[in-house]
Amino acid sequence: MIRSIHVHQRKNAITYIPWFMGGHVAADSVVISIATEGDKRMPYVEEQPRLDIVDEFYGPGRDDVLNALALAKAYPERNIVVHCHAGRVRSKWLAEQLCEHLPTYRLHAHRPHFVLHYEQR
Repeated sequence: MIRSIHVHQRKNAITYIPWFMGGHVAADSVVISIATEGDKRMPYVEEQPRLDIVDEFYGPGRDDVLNALALAKAYPERNIVVHCHAGRVRSKWLAEQLCEHLPTYRLHAHRPHFVLHYEQR
């Protein structure tokens, strides 16, 4: 049984996750959502800066990367969450592209911008 969860924030992080982990994302994060028509998008706080990318088949393109970079640069002190349905291919590729162009950020795979430490009893 989990009794408590301790959250430790990270700074200047880019992470990629599956859509269902959206409830664990810090409210002050920039959210980039990649989905095909009919895919689920993660829930988000209305105040979160957000870019919705519609992926037809091949994944995000050059214009999507440029739009994501513009959004990230508009909020330089915020962490960035990139998600797609499974959080493995499309979101990972876009997160890696962002890291190449944003040298002060670090890539953290498959986890939100915080580490959860569980205390079990």
